[in-house]
Amino acid sequence: MNVTLKHIRAFLAVAETSSFTRAAQRLHVSQPALTMQIRELENILGGPLFERTTRKVMLTQIGRGSAMGFKVALTEFDRLVTQARALASVAQERITIACIPSLAGTLVPDIINEFQSSATEVEVTVRDLSWRDVQSSVRASEVAFGIGATDQDNAAFLTTKLVTDPLLVVLQKRHSLAKKEVITLQDIAAFPLILTNSTSSLRHTVEYLFQKQGLLMLLKHEVAQFSSAIGLVRVGQGITIIPATAEDVDFRGELVARPISGASRRIVMLKNNSRQLTKSEQRLSEIIMSRCNQLQTKINKDLRLSWPKKK
Repeated sequence: MNVTLKHIRAFLAVAETSSFTRAAQRLHVSQPALTMQIRELENILGGPLFERTTRKVMLTQIGRGSAMGFKVALTEFDRLVTQARALASVAQERITIACIPSLAGTLVPDIINEFQSSATEVEVTVRDLSWRDVQSSVRASEVAFGIGATDQDNAAFLTTKLVTDPLLVVLQKRHSLAKKEVITLQDIAAFPLILTNSTSSLRHTVEYLFQKQGLLMLLKHEVAQFSSAIGLVRVGQGITIIPATAEDVDFRGELVARPISGASRRIVMLKNNSRQLTKSEQRLSEIIMSRCNQLQTKINKDLRLSWPKKK
């Protein structure tokens, strides 16, 4: 048998009160139970801890030699418990979300700021991942939910549509398409394309739209970032396609972005069907949907102002 905290507390209570009765009252246990704990401790240590008389209880030599050490040990244990409780009281709940790169730097930061302004005790972390890895993270319940773009629903997830994100063609101002009132995928198919690589959800969307219309892409360059595609367009290497939500793209005056008729991507939020959201996660998802409604209104307004519809 090993020495337990109950043994130590029982021993110190008797030592401090010099009474089994008062010690039992302090510990809120029966006197027989307290006596049993002291006997067990004496058996473990190999000798008596108290001398009992009709008037009082006194420590034996073993008892006096053990009292200080047990008191220090119990005090340190209580200090550690108090420290752990204090840490637990301020410990933050952590919410992890996965998001495709084109949204991680534009849509997500403002959402996190709004959420944490009223939920300072909750920490939100973002994983900037490819669409495939976003889905894998949601499927494995490594994240609360994922944000990305897809044209197809998957029965493995609960999919909530957030934004219809129009696709824009970016080209030089002197390009022949820049003056067209309506630009179609068929128009774009006649020119060299600079697109993000095959790991990006945008690339999958563009390929899907071209295939749906029976068009072939004249793919000239594959890049990892929109900024790389824009740089290649700037020097006349072709044209590129970006989503309207890519509002951080810098055109620097010599390039223009025009909406592509009938071309858009669907931004969605994915949740694992078998995972229940916490209250904080549910609150964050509500803010995401609210922000996306505002974003949709802004996108629609910007497109109406930037290019007139064909009459």
